Amino acid sequence: MKFDRRRIADVAAVVLLGALAFSAGRSAFAGAPTQTFYQSEFGPAVMLAVGEGFVKPYPAPGGALDAFLAGRARTLESKVPDVVRILEPDQFQNAHRYLLTTVGMWWRVAGISWDRLAEIAGAAHLLAVLSVFALLRLFVAIGPAAVGALWFASSPLQLAYAPH
Repeated sequence: MKFDRRRIADVAAVVLLGALAFSAGRSAFAGAPTQTFYQSEFGPAVMLAVGEGFVKPYPAPGGALDAFLAGRARTLESKVPDVVRILEPDQFQNAHRYLLTTVGMWWRVAGISWDRLAEIAGAAHLLAVLSVFALLRLFVAIGPAAVGALWFASSPLQLAYAPH
């Protein structure tokens, strides 16, 4: 396959925009004030991370899993959480199955911690920025498309959404 200058420039722009977007999204999440975002619903993600499948745990009161899901602990060190019983995921968890599965698979690799969600926020921001670049690239030259994607990547409104 023959690569011309245009393709090389596009690939370079995608790589650079992707790195900047990931960094910006990750930093936006890490720099956001600590807030609640349905942490109690992330039980299936924890169970998936420890290899138990997508099930809803009923944590033992006062245990490590209970503290983690209540937001009182930032990390969960235990590989096998203290669970009283296993339930079927509720309607909220089923509606957000892809998000919870993504988090669970990431936690399996990186460790179970609320702070590790910064990488998922960075990846989501990266996808949004590269989508804007690809859309703009359909209609304009690489320069204006890259500027538009950079504007989107650094937009205060877009970065305010990254932690969510």
